[in-house]
Amino acid sequence: MNTNRLRYLPQWIDVLATHVAAWSSTRPLKARHTDTLPPPLLLLALRGEGRLRIRFIDWAETTPLANNPSQMLALWSSLWDDGIELLHLCERIGLARMASQQMTIPVPDWSVQRSLYAAFIDALAQEGRDDLLQLATDNLFALALARQFPAHSPVTERITLATLQQRAHTHIQKALVQPVKLREHFTTDEHTAHFTLRVAVNKGGWQDLLDCHGTRLKPLKRFAYQAVQEMDAASLREKLLHSARHTDEGRYPDD
Repeated sequence: MNTNRLRYLPQWIDVLATHVAAWSSTRPLKARHTDTLPPPLLLLALRGEGRLRIRFIDWAETTPLANNPSQMLALWSSLWDDGIELLHLCERIGLARMASQQMTIPVPDWSVQRSLYAAFIDALAQEGRDDLLQLATDNLFALALARQFPAHSPVTERITLATLQQRAHTHIQKALVQPVKLREHFTTDEHTAHFTLRVAVNKGGWQDLLDCHGTRLKPLKRFAYQAVQEMDAASLREKLLHSARHTDEGRYPDD
């Protein structure tokens, strides 16, 4: 697995998304806003978080970080507090959508998505789905390791941000078989960063392709461009060509 290029996504997305759909239909998850998450879900999430922490420590002790507790703690904080990898996974396998639709929370924040993820982990453990747990935990840990401590990752290739941008542009253009332009939009403050990648197809209006949130802007950019390269052509066409929502180019100022 080439963690630096997020090659897990095409392999994980279908099986985890299918399982999320089946799992969500059997749980009492109704809620109207983030302060009214149902107690059964919160209990699942609490137990799932415990499982996740133990699993992370067991996994980290098999990596080069085993002799560096400070780096192990920093990696856990990156996973659980910043949530760059987890947020993207929640979006791709349907947990974020479930919060918006089934739980009627229009914009689920990180705490909601994290609770759903932890509850999902507990459900997988109770069902004995070790295969899916491997995908949704250990493989995700490896992605975070490659991003935060690339020197300790099995990935030896070093790719510049400019190279990632060019590869993402080429990938989108080939998928759509039309000329495209990319534009970055981002906001930052003392504690958070928000990055959006926008695409204009064949001189059309700008459309948001991917949103990322975290604490630092540069890792978000790398993550976004890497993730775009793992989007299949059908998904890109559905998102950028068949969507009924088109944004006027003049709405967004140049970054």
